[in-house]
Amino acid sequence: MSLSKYSLILTTTVSALFAQSDFRVDAVYTTPSNRAVSFENRLYSARTAMDFGLFKNAADIYGALLSDAEMDAEMEDASMDRDELRMLRVKALIGSREFLSASQLLMEVSQANRDSQFYLYRMIVEYVLGYDYSKKNLLNLLKGYLKQIDVERLAEVDQVWFYYFTSSVDLIEGKKSAIKDSLFQAGLLSSSNLEQQAYFQSLLLRLEYNLQEPDSASIKQLRKLLKANRDKPQSYHYAYDYAYLLALKGEKNQAISVINSELSKGAVRYSGFELDNLRLLKVMVLGVETIGGRDLLFTLIQSSEDSTILKFSFQLLKKYIFQTEDLAFLETLTDFFGSVESHPLRAQFYQLKAQFSLLAVERTVASPDSEEGPQALEQLRMDAEYFLENFPGSAALAEVYQMLVYVALNQAEPQYRLAADYLSKILAMSGDTSEQVELNLLIGNCYFLKGDFEVAIEFYRFALSQRHQLDQASRGRLWFRLISSQLNSNRLEDASMELVSEEAQLGYISPELFLKIQWNYALFLRAKGALSEAITVLKEATSFTTRLDRSISDLLELRFQWMLLYLEYASGEFSGRALAQTDSLLERLRSTGEGRISAEALHFLLSQVSLLKAQFLFRAGDAEAAFLVLSRLQEEFPDSQAAELSFIVLADYYSSSEQFDRAESSLVELAENYPQSEFAPEALLEAALNAEKRDSDNFRQSIQLLNQLVNNYSDSSLVFFALRHQGDLLRRASDFSAALSVYDSLIQRFPEHPNRYLAELSRVDCLLALSYDQANYDFKELILELERLLDIPNLPDAFQLEVYYKLAFLLSETDQVDLANELVISMMDQYLKQYATAEPMTTIESYWIARSLFLLAKQLATTDQKEASEKIYRSIIAYNLPGSELAKQLLLEY
Repeated sequence: MSLSKYSLILTTTVSALFAQSDFRVDAVYTTPSNRAVSFENRLYSARTAMDFGLFKNAADIYGALLSDAEMDAEMEDASMDRDELRMLRVKALIGSREFLSASQLLMEVSQANRDSQFYLYRMIVEYVLGYDYSKKNLLNLLKGYLKQIDVERLAEVDQVWFYYFTSSVDLIEGKKSAIKDSLFQAGLLSSSNLEQQAYFQSLLLRLEYNLQEPDSASIKQLRKLLKANRDKPQSYHYAYDYAYLLALKGEKNQAISVINSELSKGAVRYSGFELDNLRLLKVMVLGVETIGGRDLLFTLIQSSEDSTILKFSFQLLKKYIFQTEDLAFLETLTDFFGSVESHPLRAQFYQLKAQFSLLAVERTVASPDSEEGPQALEQLRMDAEYFLENFPGSAALAEVYQMLVYVALNQAEPQYRLAADYLSKILAMSGDTSEQVELNLLIGNCYFLKGDFEVAIEFYRFALSQRHQLDQASRGRLWFRLISSQLNSNRLEDASMELVSEEAQLGYISPELFLKIQWNYALFLRAKGALSEAITVLKEATSFTTRLDRSISDLLELRFQWMLLYLEYASGEFSGRALAQTDSLLERLRSTGEGRISAEALHFLLSQVSLLKAQFLFRAGDAEAAFLVLSRLQEEFPDSQAAELSFIVLADYYSSSEQFDRAESSLVELAENYPQSEFAPEALLEAALNAEKRDSDNFRQSIQLLNQLVNNYSDSSLVFFALRHQGDLLRRASDFSAALSVYDSLIQRFPEHPNRYLAELSRVDCLLALSYDQANYDFKELILELERLLDIPNLPDAFQLEVYYKLAFLLSETDQVDLANELVISMMDQYLKQYATAEPMTTIESYWIARSLFLLAKQLATTDQKEASEKIYRSIIAYNLPGSELAKQLLLEY
């Protein structure tokens, strides 16, 4: 047993002795309850209860007096105000160890009446409630209150505790002589209270050895005092400290014997609290890590009715659980707390259980190869959710929600929205502005990482409104995330960019972070096609940092120079100056010393700038020089992204000069040399298109390349287009059966693809083409399919118009001429009126409208509706649809 545990023992003893008088009994004291009893009589009853150690009864009487408004007049006659009565009740509450109630009542004392006694009692309450504070915090607490107390203004009984806590400060600071002086003063002042006197006398003997092993003289003296006072109330303190010193000396068995002897006296001699306190001492002598100590601690938790004993016992038990990780015992505790519906420690236990599960999770996170991670996370989730369901009013809710945030973020696929939801619950409970700012940042970050940028913006806005509470680093990161969210959601506000510049100028955003924000803004403008604006942004950003005379890293400066040149190239402009700047940048990169930037970053920039130089050379018409640059790039940086892109740059050059075979070869080479490249699927697709251009009458090579893309890159987003294009090529080659097979496979493979309808219409075209080779073909299936396609909402007008025509055509082919005509007329009503007042129709739209109108005019003519047919031809001419000249000719022939 070590002295580091001594603060726990002191705390329980203080709470037991503080309000005691010379009289101590355990009998039930019946307090008068008749309203006719005067205020003074009831006050006398309360004081008598205090004298006999019946603190709970006294507290109840004082409480009743405080709540009885009709007593105010009598209270005034007795020259007592409510604050005096509150202080009497506080003293009784401390005696009955109801420290939380005492703390709350102290806060009701008016500011004017907060005297030395008030600060003493408040110090006692906070000392006991904060027994597990660090030494530094305890020292600050005691010193802070002792400074506000004038010991001369305290009653003698309260002066005892002033000197006691003065000695506690000396103990923490290691001032042995000062400790003894303070305790001696406390002992003198408690001469009228034999129990207090015994307490301080034994305490002085403990300190004789000055945190060293006690000498035999101290132990002998305590043994004599115990023997002399064996049948007296004060014997408890001598027995307690005698056992304590024996344990410190290493004579644990003898210490246990002393404790057992006192425990055997039972309730005849000691109160329930004192017996439990002796049991708690026995736990510490045995050692909480021992089976005996652990089991006795468990017994205390099961049987004790004292909140202070339960609190201290649980703290020791918690320490045991985390030190030993005794899972079997944890399971025993789980069974116990699961079997009792009400227990003061039930919430704390399930909080402990969740904390223990968190510890297990943290260990698996520290060992990435562990297979126990998912199971540990699931256990933590269950423990945390059980706590929330069963203890919704606990003060530990924020901690438990933090655990659930941890669970959500450590899943194989982080659950950012769920984490944000838990953080929002913590935010709703928080009353601290700085904490609210931090929580809004965290919630915004969760939505940011999930890609819910619009939601993230709202949380960042609140944090931004309190940005004065953030340090420079946090403030800069907040701006970075906010602007990034606005850019990603296309909600950028000009005012935001202006504020960024102001904050950077004031030094709240670091130069590097400011440039990164501007970099992202430039990329946003580039994506929108606003290349000249993007160039302006980057130029102004670099000149801004120059004006402020703030240095930035070499890497960031070099990247800005590269991006400016790249944007100039992308804008379509070319100047010899740009080519010269590219050469200058390459020269600077090659001369950059080691350590200025990382080798990886240097290789990236060298390769990218080399690629850019080749592109400038192609644009300048110097293909031979460009070939040399690309050849060197591929040799010098074969594993770079720029080397992969060099094959695409070559293919673009060859394709633009109609050298489709070379373009195809370059793209195939990319796919073969870099099969894992993100550009490989695109290269195969472009190679197929170039092969198609090279030989428009032979699609075999194109189909093979598309098939290679589909087989080798099945997860690519280009597979849908590749399969559809395969089917289109087969149709163009009149191989409708093969094309039909491709379309069927495509529809089955991508049932939810947004462009599936295109494949379905192409499938109908194949079936229609194949129907001409079959006599008595039943077009019913095709008609139903076209009707279904016509009913799909929100599809492009061009597609709808094509379906209208093909459905009308099939209806007319199956002798359903009237239905066909009605369909075309409904199409005219829906689209021709729309185009007459809205935007002009596209070429494809006008093509299918014209075909439908020619079909209608023909059908009308064959049914002897010559005048109606002529009107349709005039409509074709009036809307200037394709075939207008043919319509004029047909009108002349009528």
